[in-house]
Amino acid sequence: MKIRDLIAAIRNYPALRQALEESNTELDLSRMECAQLQSKINELEPLVDEYYQESCGKEYAANQERQKVETLKKALASFCPALDSTEQL
Repeated sequence: MKIRDLIAAIRNYPALRQALEESNTELDLSRMECAQLQSKINELEPLVDEYYQESCGKEYAANQERQKVETLKKALASFCPALDSTEQL
């Protein structure tokens, strides 16, 4: 390092130190925000799991009901065959 570079570094040191301190402050704030967000995620995760389980249960129940309806339709069709066009009049 030449003497000119050393003098420039000495001159720039206060401004660079200030920029570093500001960056560190912003980094600390970002870390705190991330921790808060992670805390919220941790609170919401069980709710999401619960909602998912509940919705899967409801979907399963709905599918069961659809299957029952289809089975009843088939049974009804076998006992009461569709009338042909002459019988409908």
